[in-house]
Amino acid sequence: MVLQRETDAAIWGWASPGESVRVSGSWMNTPKSTTADDKGRWMVRIPTQAAGGPHTLTIAGNNSITLNDVLIGEVWLCSGQSNMEWQLSGVNTDQARQAIEDADVPQIRLFNVPNTISLQPRIDCAGDWQVSTPENAARFSGVGYFFGSLLHRNLD
Repeated sequence: MVLQRETDAAIWGWASPGESVRVSGSWMNTPKSTTADDKGRWMVRIPTQAAGGPHTLTIAGNNSITLNDVLIGEVWLCSGQSNMEWQLSGVNTDQARQAIEDADVPQIRLFNVPNTISLQPRIDCAGDWQVSTPENAARFSGVGYFFGSLLHRNLD
């Protein structure tokens, strides 16, 4: 997971109505607390720092979950049609093959949102964060990977 650096990042979820929820990050001095509304929804904004990590993020209420290997840095969205879905492994060039071999760059992450159709607005999506490794990067969007690599080389 990557949180945008130097901002107030929204962390949200669901709990039992009226349940107290506490969110703490390993970089935070003070946890943030809130109470779930009558539909069980809750949200807090947590301050993020300069780029860095890995960190942990813990969300605790009646249950607790800790997310490990959380980075703080740049978050960019790459969206489009088939051109954006074209995986790096499908780009038949020496540059793409070399990029896959050199893709052990744990600061580059990809969150891939599966294609779905919904007739109603959605408040959640499936998907998971992938760390850039030669095995994972082969399945990354080619455009997204090269864009992320460019950002990684040029931003702190």
